[in-house]
Amino acid sequence: MVRQANIFYKLTRENEDSATELLCNLLKIKFFRDICLEYFGISENIYENVQSDDIITHHYLEDAGIPDICINYNESLIFIENKIRNSTKLQNSQITSYAEKVAKSKNGSYIFLIPSAYVHKNEIEEVKKEYSSVIRIINWEDFLSYLSKLEIEKCSLTIKESLEYLQDLILGIPKDLTLTNYEVALMYNPKDIYNVLSLLEKNRKLIEKVNDAVLEELKVKHGDKITFGSEYSGYATMDGLGIFLKYKYRDCIYWGLSLNMREKKNGDYVYSLAMKIEPLKNNFREEIDEKRFLYYDEGDWIFVQIDRKLFFDESQEENLKKRVIEIIEDVFLKSCKE
Repeated sequence: MVRQANIFYKLTRENEDSATELLCNLLKIKFFRDICLEYFGISENIYENVQSDDIITHHYLEDAGIPDICINYNESLIFIENKIRNSTKLQNSQITSYAEKVAKSKNGSYIFLIPSAYVHKNEIEEVKKEYSSVIRIINWEDFLSYLSKLEIEKCSLTIKESLEYLQDLILGIPKDLTLTNYEVALMYNPKDIYNVLSLLEKNRKLIEKVNDAVLEELKVKHGDKITFGSEYSGYATMDGLGIFLKYKYRDCIYWGLSLNMREKKNGDYVYSLAMKIEPLKNNFREEIDEKRFLYYDEGDWIFVQIDRKLFFDESQEENLKKRVIEIIEDVFLKSCKE
């Protein structure tokens, strides 16, 4: 949960892309960049000469793909692959073509920035055996602890807020641990706590199971237009409990529980499929059949309602799958610019 006093509160989706973009922006500050790249094991003669324009995010590179962060300076090529959740899956390109691309450069480094309990760490270790000279594995926990010890947050309010945002988002350590009156009351009703946790776990398992079927059917009908996203939120946060799907290498779709919508329209869009507006046509709203797809605009995303009844039990799996595919095909794909 990103605390409400933070300047980034409600300005981002509080997911992996947000963390990546924020880290990239911080790396454009020279003294911060030098500290980080040195910690990542980059030699001084390289990081000293890197300029802010050499750093980009989610940019397509020929024969590689779209790494989270790319630093391309002279003959030096540095990829940073960012994972902020323990269960986030690795894309095939992240353990094949990315490593190959970096290894071919004169001064290549491939940084995996991951949680210490990342479940796919063994896959990275296997790739590292072949590309030991370029691959480095950095734990987010150790990295943030290192930055904290340097007290660089005292240099700038922006850096202070940025690091607090990352700590809240990745480590789950909000600065304000004071309970609300409702939370205090909840502590005295352990049965309610159990029921909430049980509900969320059942929802999580259903979403994960249905998502596999959704992707399988979409692949048959549309090839690789829609693929598994970079983040699976396997537990409830203040932001949500659901799955991201990629369109053209970017997280553009999220479906499941959007808990950040709990106070909008009586919570009617908590169970929904959200889609990023950026890849959609300017007039996409005019083409949406609102009788079939009730939706709510929220900044850079729109939320299309999914009937709560489809989450009641396993007998609704097929109907839930059909609804998710229907929204993706008849709203998102129909409205995409290309």
